[in-house]
Amino acid sequence: MKSLSLKTYNQNGVVTNENYLFTFRDKFAVQEFNGRYHYYNDYIVMKIDAEFVELYDIFGDMYFGDSKEYDQITANMPMVLSIGGHNSEVPVSKNKFLQMVDVYSSNINDLYRYIYVDDCRYLISTVQNLLQAIEYCYVQYFIQISKVEFEIDLVQSSIFQQISQLSTHVAFFVETIFIKMYSVLDLLVKIIYELENPMTSFENITKLRSAEKLWGFRKNLSINNLQGSIFEDCKIIRTIESLRNEVVHNGTWEFRAKVFVEVEGKNVVERYMLFPDLEDGRLASVKNRKHFFSSGKKVNEILVDIHDEFYRRLFFTIKYIKEKYTVDKCDQTEV
Repeated sequence: MKSLSLKTYNQNGVVTNENYLFTFRDKFAVQEFNGRYHYYNDYIVMKIDAEFVELYDIFGDMYFGDSKEYDQITANMPMVLSIGGHNSEVPVSKNKFLQMVDVYSSNINDLYRYIYVDDCRYLISTVQNLLQAIEYCYVQYFIQISKVEFEIDLVQSSIFQQISQLSTHVAFFVETIFIKMYSVLDLLVKIIYELENPMTSFENITKLRSAEKLWGFRKNLSINNLQGSIFEDCKIIRTIESLRNEVVHNGTWEFRAKVFVEVEGKNVVERYMLFPDLEDGRLASVKNRKHFFSSGKKVNEILVDIHDEFYRRLFFTIKYIKEKYTVDKCDQTEV
């Protein structure tokens, strides 16, 4: 029987073929299997998604007493009202949407309440989409960095820098990961604020209470500083904040993105990008200069640690708020 050979994008930026799937943390790698990419512990993505799915029902229970009632309304709701303004699948204009609301408001009980709940649930869908984007960029970083090529006969030293369109492409994936992670933080603040401050009046289409609430507002939430959550004051979250802000406000964390390639003889033994120096999770800086690279830390290594801890904290956070608000609902019913 022919052994299974899997294309494997290793953490060191080198591609090999392995005859098994990495099912334990002996080393990190992305493996291609049946057109899909896998890495150790990637099942946590599905676990987080499952927790988010249950949050949908919590919003239905909160405003309709039973999410099944909400689901029944959804089944009879014209698509223009259920996803119009949220989804290009229904390319309705703002004015047409408002006209449809006027038409159906007298025929559908609690239409405005329904729209509000749907907008709350849309926050959850957006986080799920962000996580898919993070996963794509995470996998692509290791795939694309392994494609950095050069004329090996022209190499004058064992480690050299490759600056090219591809190196910029690789840097884009890393920067996007931090931007998307920060957006998840923003949206979690909104979701939790909606759970802690439910709307009570629905006389018209109502703006979300969390509409103006972003990550900086977290200090006003009951969950703030919860140990083990993304709301704990910790180095990993400060790092995400710092790198996201640098990329968004100053364009990049690296002048002319570059991939470092280490060669032994005629073989590439490593490809990597450098991670900027941090001080307690913040970019080391001297006035206007924030891009120091003295530590020699590699993105290939740090990115895996950040990804793993962010997902562990996110899973803990979603599980916590799901259980908290499910319990609160049960307690209110007993009273």
